[in-house]
Amino acid sequence: DLETVFARPNSVISRNSCDFMPNEGMQGFMKYAIINAYNAVTYGELTVPDYDMFWTGEESGIASAVLRFISGGPFYVSDRLGETNADVIKPFIEEDGSLMQCDFIGKPTADCLYNDPIHMKAPLKIWNFYKGELFIAVFNPTDVEINVIPKACNAPDIKQVDYRVTEFFPPGWDYITDWNSGPHVLLQPGEFKLYRFTTLE
Repeated sequence: DLETVFARPNSVISRNSCDFMPNEGMQGFMKYAIINAYNAVTYGELTVPDYDMFWTGEESGIASAVLRFISGGPFYVSDRLGETNADVIKPFIEEDGSLMQCDFIGKPTADCLYNDPIHMKAPLKIWNFYKGELFIAVFNPTDVEINVIPKACNAPDIKQVDYRVTEFFPPGWDYITDWNSGPHVLLQPGEFKLYRFTTLE
């Protein structure tokens, strides 16, 4: 919008899409995630994309937190006073109280860069790094079950070594694999996961 355009001489942060719209459920969230992820491919070369606020009490609250984390941009909520669900935010808070902030701008992985996830029945995968560790968020924006293979090689400039893949959010299993392989994960419609890749050297 014009407000962010005029503020660019003073701030590198700029809105990346339309407004966050509450009460649209997971289907609305998934469309919002796709728009922001693919806009960031070009917009992220010029600015720090701002994905807008979200509500922690929404059906999409946890997914929105994952999306804001992997975006590498601002992470903020606009809940009504007293209605913030702190459990949605806690996984992204360090022990010292600081917010986990990714190192770069989150972008779709190379294997889904030219996909239309909804119409091609394909996952949306977004990569970023946090303190040098690779993270990949995967979302199923379709209306069918899909198979997803989170692999380190989906991100650029990674080490060709073995990795421990961890289901970071929601917390789950660990899996040892090489840089060019990964676990097969079945995602139900509207489901999402966040994976951390730790090098084993």
